[in-house]
Amino acid sequence: MVADPCITTLGLNAARDVIKDMVNTDWLYCAAGTGTTTPSASDTTLEGEISGTRKARQETTEVTASRTISYLLNSIEGNGSTIKKLAVFDADSGGTMHFVILLDSSDYIEKDNTVEVWVDFTAVPTVTDAS
Repeated sequence: MVADPCITTLGLNAARDVIKDMVNTDWLYCAAGTGTTTPSASDTTLEGEISGTRKARQETTEVTASRTISYLLNSIEGNGSTIKKLAVFDADSGGTMHFVILLDSSDYIEKDNTVEVWVDFTAVPTVTDAS
């Protein structure tokens, strides 16, 4: 029997630096969508991408082994839509979708001009048993 692995602080920081490089070069834009299909690793586009919601990220923050990017939809963007999915891309049009999140139905956002939406995406390296 093999004991559980222990990732050192330096190991986690190295993983964070890999994520940091990816965030700085690839995780540049965020978008909202209306689709409800469960995301798949083979997805290449955001289902029901809402026009005008693909925007450059607002900021990035770094804490030990994680990296967070923030995204804002202000009061004039995406109005009249129900936000059900959020995704991160490397381009303001087309490009590669790096990840997508389907919100729980209780978390859907009815977007109108009285609502501003801040979204934080946090990437945290994890270790899983490959056996």
